[in-house]
Amino acid sequence: MAICQQLDDQTGIAFAHYQLGHIYQAWGKYEQAIAYHQQSHDLYKQLSLQENVANQWYWLADCYSDWGKYEQALECQQHCLLIRQSLNDTSLIAVTYRQLGQIYQTWGKYEQAITYFQQSRDLYKQLGKEKDIADLWYWLADCYRDWGKYHQAVEYEQKDLALRQQLDDQTRIALAHYQLGRIYQTWGKYEQAIIYHQQSHDLYKQLGLKQDVANLLYWIPSCYRNLKNYTKAIEYYQQSRNFHQHLGHDESEATRCMQLGNSQRLLAKNSSDRAVAFELLSQAEQNILQAIQISTTGDYKENLAYDYIVFSLIGQNAYAYRLLTTRYRKNKLPNLKNIIILA
Repeated sequence: MAICQQLDDQTGIAFAHYQLGHIYQAWGKYEQAIAYHQQSHDLYKQLSLQENVANQWYWLADCYSDWGKYEQALECQQHCLLIRQSLNDTSLIAVTYRQLGQIYQTWGKYEQAITYFQQSRDLYKQLGKEKDIADLWYWLADCYRDWGKYHQAVEYEQKDLALRQQLDDQTRIALAHYQLGRIYQTWGKYEQAIIYHQQSHDLYKQLGLKQDVANLLYWIPSCYRNLKNYTKAIEYYQQSRNFHQHLGHDESEATRCMQLGNSQRLLAKNSSDRAVAFELLSQAEQNILQAIQISTTGDYKENLAYDYIVFSLIGQNAYAYRLLTTRYRKNKLPNLKNIIILA
């Protein structure tokens, strides 16, 4: 910014304001982001760079949407749309329709979102842009899933998957399998969800995309937990914890330790063998204490709240089995009186 100002490079100054806006937006400091995006917009407008002005309306809309100010987001995106229509830039008009759909979807206004997603898809069809068409099948499916219309969600995601397979886009094929898994999981069809999540996991693993593998190792055990198959949930949560530990993802590792401990607690609760139950509760305690240690070190306050609740439940279950040991007594947690315990 300083060098551009020294050189009186107005276009460079406008771009620097945009960059600062983008940084503050990613940081979650939306007021500062809006101020810089607005300055960038105003300078591009003075320079009569209409395409850049439209781009800044787009980013202002994106920032307002992230901020949860959907009316302002729509207003800015409509300004963007008008300029792009005047420039007859069909490809960017399609992008704008998609963004309008995403704003309405996030706002929970699904009918309007569907309308804009369809308009975006139809423009991409006219342009013969198959990857973008597949993207819109994905967003339509995602919107229908949020809306609770699972038949339509599956139908559209299958269209996305078929087109991705035709294009041999392996990363997006894995994403389509993941989305199908999420649809079936939200629908309560956990067996189907596990199949698609597993296919997505295996493909991401083949592609060497470790973060995506880690994400799937969250969704697979959550399905098994929903099925009350706690043994399988424990198996996958252990894999997930070890994977995040290897990647150095401390907060995620803490979360998996908590989920692992809670699954061990639930398995113990459903076990008729007291010795087995006690061993599971001991393992659960160790995992929760590890979660508390990591969350305390990293100051992950939301994690800690869940850790403490699960730790308390472990103690309750141990008492129910008449297996409360001195170790449990020594690890009583403070300030738990006001916590509502959900068994």
